[in-house]
Amino acid sequence: MINPSYRFLGIPTIGFLILILLYWILARNLEAGVYPIESDHIGLPLFSGSLILLLIAIFEFCAAMIAYKRMKKYSFWHIFYLIIMLALHAMALTLLILSVLAWAKPHHFLLSYAYGIAALLVVYCSICDFRLLLFKS
Repeated sequence: MINPSYRFLGIPTIGFLILILLYWILARNLEAGVYPIESDHIGLPLFSGSLILLLIAIFEFCAAMIAYKRMKKYSFWHIFYLIIMLALHAMALTLLILSVLAWAKPHHFLLSYAYGIAALLVVYCSICDFRLLLFKS
């Protein structure tokens, strides 16, 4: 199972690496003439990518805080927090899958793969949280 301290470092680190990769791909494509020079093809994707990764980090942080909360097993609040935690993971995973699909275009496949790796990390974290919240005593 993933250690919470590694998780709180891992998700922002992957987000930062994705933003660096996003800037590098967009700048390389702009220099290669893939985009028209007069249009804003770097600023808007960088801002939207930053916003998406910030939302994913917030969703995952809240889900982790719920997973490590102590409560009576199978009480109303236990089941309520389990549903909320799964909804937070589902929202983060949905944003990542939409990002994978949005960047699955020529000249952007590497970025789509990076978002796919981040989606796999979110799936792994959600499985760990689900097991922790469901099976802890």
